[in-house]
Amino acid sequence: MKRFQHWDPEVAVLEGLPAESLFATIMAAGQDCAGWLSLVDEKEELQTWGVAETWGTTYHPDSVADLKASAYAIAATAEPPGANLLGSRLKRLAAAVTALEKGSGDEAVAREVWSLLSQIIR
Repeated sequence: MKRFQHWDPEVAVLEGLPAESLFATIMAAGQDCAGWLSLVDEKEELQTWGVAETWGTTYHPDSVADLKASAYAIAATAEPPGANLLGSRLKRLAAAVTALEKGSGDEAVAREVWSLLSQIIR
């Protein structure tokens, strides 16, 4: 549960392990977005994984907020170095902090998010 940051052990095992394998497959496709997107277009099983807005009652709202905080922090740091901090990068930073405040309060999640965000706050 801790490894996959999920509150339900069944979901952590049933979804975490396959997701980890799918992610490794994507990363093996190259080091750039074009290679990853090409692979996702080719392999249908890669098109079902991602961050969604709503997961229903299967996912605890705190876990959803933790995932959103991580996703927004990653997206904010993925912007090119010359990107406008006052544009989408700042919006993603704010969304990450907002989601983190609504999340589980897990210190590991907070450390991960703040570690990412500190790269653009400097």
